[in-house]
Amino acid sequence: MAAAEVAGWAIAAFLSGLALAGGRLPPFYFWLAAAALGVAAWLTHRRIWIAPVILPALLAGIAYYGAYFRLKYSGWNLPAGEFSAVVVTEPQFTKTGSQAEIILNPPHRGRMLAWFPAAKEVNFGDKLRGQGSIFPAAAEKDLPRIMFRGLEITAAGRGNPAVGSLLRVKTASLDLIRRALPAKEASFMEGVLLGYRNDFSEGLQTDMKLSGTTHLVALSGYNISILVLAVHSLFLGLLSRRQAFFLVAAAVLLFSILAGAESSIVRAAVMGLALLLAKVLGRPGSFGLAMLWAAFGMTLWNPGALFEAGFLLSFASLLGIAYVAPAIQAAANFRGKWPRFFEFAAMTLGAQLAALPVIAAVFGNFSWLAFPANILILPLIPVLMGLGFALLGVLYICPSAAGILGVISEPLLKLVLGLMHFFAGLSAPVNLALIPAWAVAAYACALGIFSFAYARKK
Repeated sequence: MAAAEVAGWAIAAFLSGLALAGGRLPPFYFWLAAAALGVAAWLTHRRIWIAPVILPALLAGIAYYGAYFRLKYSGWNLPAGEFSAVVVTEPQFTKTGSQAEIILNPPHRGRMLAWFPAAKEVNFGDKLRGQGSIFPAAAEKDLPRIMFRGLEITAAGRGNPAVGSLLRVKTASLDLIRRALPAKEASFMEGVLLGYRNDFSEGLQTDMKLSGTTHLVALSGYNISILVLAVHSLFLGLLSRRQAFFLVAAAVLLFSILAGAESSIVRAAVMGLALLLAKVLGRPGSFGLAMLWAAFGMTLWNPGALFEAGFLLSFASLLGIAYVAPAIQAAANFRGKWPRFFEFAAMTLGAQLAALPVIAAVFGNFSWLAFPANILILPLIPVLMGLGFALLGVLYICPSAAGILGVISEPLLKLVLGLMHFFAGLSAPVNLALIPAWAVAAYACALGIFSFAYARKK
């Protein structure tokens, strides 16, 4: 295990270096990160020879961040006048328009985030021609933005064929859901199953925000892990651990395909399966190392992923499920009825507690009622997703028989939406943006010490 321990701490230091470079933090934080990692390595393993790898790995992370973006932007040639481009991501819609990423055609070169007016319907793979106002990227990890003027769609179907096929499957699935369920229930089912939020009403968005349940449709590692663990537990009584694992892995692959296999979904699937693999192997402690390797691979491909809200929420909440939740269970020493419900409640609470620093940094507001809301709603989500996938399967094979599953899933959807509305009405959001950074750091350290103390006792 010595080599694995060294690799794990080296990766943690490398990721810290990426964070320091991307956050443009002063040198003081470099030495603070080095000291914190060194002390943590010593307390965990009592092996002083792990510490010397931390400083070089920190420097490597800082150097890699700068080199990656210098190389990425070195050949870019952004337009000053008229240009041509292809839409390469699925457009996301708002009241005033839509936005999607575009790749410029020669003689220009580069990638931008484009904003399109509501009057112009743009789809994946469309070839565009026009002019626009270009706004420079705020940081290296961000894309330049362009607001089009005089936009013309000159061709369609020019995107990646594989991505186009996946999006067509997703579009077909969305159409089937809309035909089987009422509008409000259908929009929420679209969000839970496929991460599609373009059909959400203002009322639904407000209820989810105030009740702290927006993450239910974010398709993060947290959501997929809850689904993975629930489905694995269901099949474990019928199959061996290995058979159940491969069946769940196939289900996650199918889920990723139906949702369009976007980068955020693929990352969440990898993280969720890493948690399940550690559980199947009977080594919960190996999950941290698996997560570090997964994060290392993702950030090598794109260091900017480390600063995406979805990545951070997935990473933090999964660590909460793996380490904070068992500590809560041990501290509570629950021996009453419904042990499965208590285990699920501990997972929910552990994930929420671990994600709080990220929520403070990214969103600013948090409702304490999110804890009871999620404890009541989350156990229903795997059931809802199972019914949703069954509904889709029946609709694809025999559309006329889908009414039965629609009748079954609609009351459950109404219950979940009703709970969200109830907790939204009681909500009293806390402005976490007013909490100083040192207090957030102290909270994260206290949570880590709590989990570490449990691990030492075990």
